[in-house]
Amino acid sequence: MNYAAQLARLEKLAGKGGCPSCRLYRRHTWLDSAKKRPSPEDTALHAASVCDLCGATSNTDLSGYAPEHREIMRLLSAAKLEETFTIPRVWAAEQWMLKRSVARSYERKVRREMQRMAAPTQTPYAQQQRNYAQQQQARAREQAKAKDPDFKLYKKLLVEAHELGLRRYKRLERQYGKHPFPELDARLATVQSPDYDQMYKGEPYEHDVHFSPMYELEREAKAWLMCAELEKIILGEVSAHTAGKIAHCEQQAREMISAAQAKHEAREEERRKREEERQKRLAPRESAPDGSTPDRDLRSRRAEETQPAVAPLTAADLRLRLEARCAHDPTLFAHNLSIFNLAQAQGDEERMMNLAGVSEEEKRRRGFLWQRW
Repeated sequence: MNYAAQLARLEKLAGKGGCPSCRLYRRHTWLDSAKKRPSPEDTALHAASVCDLCGATSNTDLSGYAPEHREIMRLLSAAKLEETFTIPRVWAAEQWMLKRSVARSYERKVRREMQRMAAPTQTPYAQQQRNYAQQQQARAREQAKAKDPDFKLYKKLLVEAHELGLRRYKRLERQYGKHPFPELDARLATVQSPDYDQMYKGEPYEHDVHFSPMYELEREAKAWLMCAELEKIILGEVSAHTAGKIAHCEQQAREMISAAQAKHEAREEERRKREEERQKRLAPRESAPDGSTPDRDLRSRRAEETQPAVAPLTAADLRLRLEARCAHDPTLFAHNLSIFNLAQAQGDEERMMNLAGVSEEEKRRRGFLWQRW
């Protein structure tokens, strides 16, 4: 290949005559014409934008945004980078775009967590096979990216555009300050995430509510609340789309709490049935006139007659025993204490005594003999 052909190929890949930002945006049209980005037929869904670096014009597709959000995107497309330091509405539009991306990221995380919880329980072997298949798919994707010329070009142009944009942004920060609108920053700082924990704290099903999706849901709701505050600055009011997202977060939180409550009630009902069956099996088949039980174990009756009465153990006594048992290892004590508190909330006395190290003989003497069938 001669030098002219090599130069033509490099110019085709690098986007002759364009700045790094424009080359990054138009990279798909250089390698394969079939990779052109789809463009909406309705011209009302186009937003004309001018490159702040080289002055090149382009159109932004607004079909993926809600109707009330398209005005914000048109404001961003027509604005220059310096205007984000001088015009409050442009600054708010840029912050809205960032907070919207954060909210959508948390939304995807919550969806994945809820799908994982709703999936049927798998055996350890099936779960291992599933994890291995996911690792293989991720490895195959990484290998395909390493061979894709479009991805290589994307990484190269992304680094160039980021470095150039960062230099310009630092220069504007030195000129206008890092926080050009402190009153708007203070307004955003007052936005707090909703405390969905108060909806179930102190309830018997508190430990059945999964922490991870509830935490992600609170972060998502906070991001949408910040978008709502920014929309008041840009549009003068909160859009219906953002208000719906905030209400949807609260609805999802209530659904997760209701599912945890139903799970707790089902477990308690099953436990109650088992306890009734146990009481029926322990009940005497017939009673003597004086109230004694003919089929009672003679050795147990004699042991009760010879041994003095012992006061039953309380939760505080069991906790002291647990603390003495794990005094050599504070980490082990903290771990066992969390399990002890959970067993106490569920009323699982046998588990509490096992953690405290109560022997079977002491259980028998204190009236805690658990018969296994």
